[in-house]
Amino acid sequence: MRIYYGWVIVAIAVIGYTVVMGATTNAFGIFVVPVSQELHLSRAAMNTAFAFTSIGSGVMAPFVGRALDYVPARPILIASALLMGLGFVILSQAHSMWLWILALAVLIPIGIDGGALITLSVLVARWFKVQRTRAIALSVVGMSLGSIVMPVPVSLLVQTFGWRMALLTIGAFLTIALLAAALLIREHPGADDIEPGSLSPASADKRQGPGADGQPVRVRDLLKMKQFWLIGTSVSIALGVLTAIAITLVPLGLGKGLTLVQATSLLTILGATSVGAKLLLAWIGKRANILSLTAVIYFLGVPVNIALNYASSYVSLFAGAAALGLCAGMTPALMQTLVADRFGLASYGTIRGLITPLSALSLALCSRFAGEVFDRTGSYHMMFLTFMALHIVAAAMILAVRSTAPLACRSDEVGRGVSATSA
Repeated sequence: MRIYYGWVIVAIAVIGYTVVMGATTNAFGIFVVPVSQELHLSRAAMNTAFAFTSIGSGVMAPFVGRALDYVPARPILIASALLMGLGFVILSQAHSMWLWILALAVLIPIGIDGGALITLSVLVARWFKVQRTRAIALSVVGMSLGSIVMPVPVSLLVQTFGWRMALLTIGAFLTIALLAAALLIREHPGADDIEPGSLSPASADKRQGPGADGQPVRVRDLLKMKQFWLIGTSVSIALGVLTAIAITLVPLGLGKGLTLVQATSLLTILGATSVGAKLLLAWIGKRANILSLTAVIYFLGVPVNIALNYASSYVSLFAGAAALGLCAGMTPALMQTLVADRFGLASYGTIRGLITPLSALSLALCSRFAGEVFDRTGSYHMMFLTFMALHIVAAAMILAVRSTAPLACRSDEVGRGVSATSA
């Protein structure tokens, strides 16, 4: 029996997420000490460099997403691969601050968004309808695998050849990997591609008109939609809060008397349960109501905050970190599924791109807030109380989405109206 090519796309996405996210975001900390020592930079300056990449990704994402709704994914992947490679070459050789900013804030963010985050999620969503949640959940496992697979080889490169040669090697590797992915991808299912569980070919809906799988909806029209702001804001709040808590785990553990090894193990269990959560979602996704499940995951953040706030032992902190991994693992996959289900595929890239800067802003604000709370009060108590409230707000927003009609349904109504008029 011929394998449905959509699963090949999922495999490409897993590998793409693993190498791109693993060699950029997950490996950034490896370069902090050697780069800061050689270039006489402060840790604050190094953290600012990371912020440039995060902000750049948020700024570039809407443009990459919009392009994917009009331009085939292959040329976007190829361009992203070449620009990312150029960015790493500049980082490895340049001594000018402006060239570093160009690489960190423009070239590498385009590579991250166009080579992985936005492009691969669009491709997976295009290839699945019946098993979309399962496919998306399996694909984003690569985001967690990146933190497991890539740091060790990157650190060995830095230790053996120095950070400049390591950056050159990483840039070449990522460029080749993304170019190979561009050769292997297929943009859409064909007439003979039947998704498992479906009784008909999975080829894209060719209806004309805005929304669903016809023409992309204009950005200004999307920005007027209540459900865009409900989904985008709630997801951004959840991702910002979960990320801020994750980066607080080690100092939280140290403050409660854990050893450095014990505190670091909290991140290990966080990553492990995050992978497990994605696999669990892949198993239950087809049978679950995505809106209800998303609300449940957001509400779960309340007891997680309570557990971590009042934990007094390694066991209780370990359990809290594991529960946090469940929330953090499911949230990105649920977001991608919600966007595809509520807005259709024609505007999927645009929506994903528009949500990214919202998430980046939320992450920056929540992370800054966590640090400010500790600096001013000497504890994270107020942070956890605030984050509990934000989880409830995010869950309420998701539940409010029930009162809005999916864009696909609106398009059906538009299509029927057009047909009746034509007749």
